[in-house]
Amino acid sequence: MTLPHLRRGLFAALALSLLGSVALAQSTSTITALPAVSSLDGTEVMPADQGSGTVITKKTTLTGLADFVEGRTSLNTKIDNRAKAVVGGQLAAGTNVTVTCTGSPAVCTIASSGGGGGGGPSPHVDTVNPTAAADTGAGYVVGQLWVTTGTGNVFVARSVASGVAAWTKLSLRPSAPYTTGTWYPPVRSTIGATAVVADTLYGSLFEVRERTTIQAVGTRVTALVSSTAAKVGIYTTTNGVCDAKLVEIGSPLSTAAVANVSAALATNLTVEPGLYCMVSLFNGAPSVSTVSGADQGVTERIGGSSVGAVLNTASQSAGYTGTGQTYTGGLPSSFGTATVSASAVPVFAFQIQ
Repeated sequence: MTLPHLRRGLFAALALSLLGSVALAQSTSTITALPAVSSLDGTEVMPADQGSGTVITKKTTLTGLADFVEGRTSLNTKIDNRAKAVVGGQLAAGTNVTVTCTGSPAVCTIASSGGGGGGGPSPHVDTVNPTAAADTGAGYVVGQLWVTTGTGNVFVARSVASGVAAWTKLSLRPSAPYTTGTWYPPVRSTIGATAVVADTLYGSLFEVRERTTIQAVGTRVTALVSSTAAKVGIYTTTNGVCDAKLVEIGSPLSTAAVANVSAALATNLTVEPGLYCMVSLFNGAPSVSTVSGADQGVTERIGGSSVGAVLNTASQSAGYTGTGQTYTGGLPSSFGTATVSASAVPVFAFQIQ
């Protein structure tokens, strides 16, 4: 072959190579994160490294997927633990599948190649609660969890019989849903009235049973002290102990008159189900709504140092107190060292937005 012919051959080969690359680029796309859609039908997907496969992290329907990979005979694809555990057109969490592609452009078929990571079915996340239709035909299994994003409620499947599936709500306490504008008391409702101590940080526990938004807090003043008030905030808990401040009321609660008093939070607070602490700080000694240890149920959450501490009503924990904080200094960002108190502590109702 002469040099001109050799050059023409090389140029032709290079051109074919470039055209092939262009054709491949036009029929596939490289992505590192799949779009937030429930179906990938008709979507072109190519693993970024062209070899190890793609990890799908969404609830993903793969039936009818065309041009999954151009020019490859097979591809191992893993559905990770966040995928919905269903049957039929969707794949269970952790399932390894083989994608076999034939033709040009490639048409791919998908077959399961065995179980994946184990650990049972993944929770289903939805905006609505499960119904009797969330059954075996829809791909659910007994023991599977369902999380409702709006309320934070969690359900477990007790039965997935066709058309009559039974899901049970997991709750801190069986109860009706929170209602907008309604006031709710602490966990226990045996409320007394006791004079508080000025410049003492008080913490009382209360439960939130579903995701909700709190807009105000309030208490009852049963014996006034002129020119007194209380600062009140909602705190997180760690291992049943008051911890970090989330929000406080926009202005102090006046305790200078016998009345039911309330104040809006500085910012409405959306909270998840769990245990929280209502923290208060007074600049005087009015008498307000309080609970004793037996009424508040703190001991059953945190335990005690002896048999008498947990079974003797007079010794049971009512809540927490903290020292070193003055009314002028305001509520701290963290409760600090919490001392378990067997004496009555102030309690507050909360209002749902």
